[in-house]
Amino acid sequence: MKKTTASIICAILSIGCAPNVSSLNRHLEKGAYDLALEEARNDPAMIAHLAALILEREATEHPDRAAVMVNSLARSGKPGKYALKRLVESTGVASRLAGIALRRSSLPSDRELDSYLSDSWSDVRVAAARTWSRKIDRKRLEKMILDPDPGVRVEAAAGLGRFEGEKTARILAQTARLDPDPKVRARAVVQVKSLGTDALDVCRSALDDENMGVRNAALRGLCELGSDEAVALIRDRMAGPMTEVTVVAAAELARLGHKDGKSRFLDALKNRRSNIRATALIHLDRARIEDPGKIRLRMLDDEAPSVVLTAASALLTGADPKGPVARALRRIVEEGSMRAPGARDMLAVVGEPAAIAEVEEVFEQGDEEEIVTSLKRVVRATMLYNSFVSLLKDDRARVRIEAARGVLQNRR
Repeated sequence: MKKTTASIICAILSIGCAPNVSSLNRHLEKGAYDLALEEARNDPAMIAHLAALILEREATEHPDRAAVMVNSLARSGKPGKYALKRLVESTGVASRLAGIALRRSSLPSDRELDSYLSDSWSDVRVAAARTWSRKIDRKRLEKMILDPDPGVRVEAAAGLGRFEGEKTARILAQTARLDPDPKVRARAVVQVKSLGTDALDVCRSALDDENMGVRNAALRGLCELGSDEAVALIRDRMAGPMTEVTVVAAAELARLGHKDGKSRFLDALKNRRSNIRATALIHLDRARIEDPGKIRLRMLDDEAPSVVLTAASALLTGADPKGPVARALRRIVEEGSMRAPGARDMLAVVGEPAAIAEVEEVFEQGDEEEIVTSLKRVVRATMLYNSFVSLLKDDRARVRIEAARGVLQNRR
């Protein structure tokens, strides 16, 4: 009687009681995705929970994919939260990851934290590091920087950037120079405030790293230092033939207010090579050039599809389906270059009816790879919501997963 009364109260007040998804689950257990969707009866709330259930089951059935599924659920509001609570009651890596996702706002107990950070599953250690590295104490971070998984080491380097002192500086300097993973080296390099007196030497050494991402991080670190010697090193990398590193160096000098950096950066936007122009667009905001929106609008007329797509991607939010962004993207589609599918999918996100119809045709007639690729790109296309819902009953797991993300992203 008490249980029934509680259910009635929850229904009346709509205060977030977990929905009954047992019938949906029974269909999913049998692989009857079409029946599960029919059971949802076009109820947007139940469709959202069906999408969450699909991700939940994928996380438990395929541990190697669990981190991706849990991350999607963590960003999916109430349907995702209910799914995560059920996952916590399961076993294995999915349960551990769900536990971390539900505890994002506060640190667990020391015992729980140590358990997560020493888990045999690297995905669990990475998730814990990503969630709590900005709150973890220095002693734990010093252990994490030695973890075999680079994902943990990246977060440890970022966390150590909160601290100062000779030992921290030594650890970060060693990481910046010797870690085998370039992402870890790059993250350590930009922690210049914690590198202390070694900061300039670490950045100078990183300028010759074999990885461009590390070299770019070194330029960013030098910009943060801002000393005369740091500026001289940036200016040295800006000199000579125009390369992608030259563009980044110019952006950093422009950020510091140096006219020669600004001039060199503006030259990059007009360079004859499309990769240089695209790189300049990527770093446009960091360079603090005046009227970046106007520059991007101008670059929509560029002859290179890669440049147009780079400019358009920064202008998608709120773009008019009949405006300049849409016209530029439509031109690429009609030219039929290898970038045409990406331009078409961006048009669908903008809401252009013709692009929506074209994407729907891909969903109906394309092969699995085409459908999955397109689904990933159009996940924010609200006008494709009904198509996402329809694909929840697809017999291909990868298609269902991406469709479920689309439903949860645009749930009604």
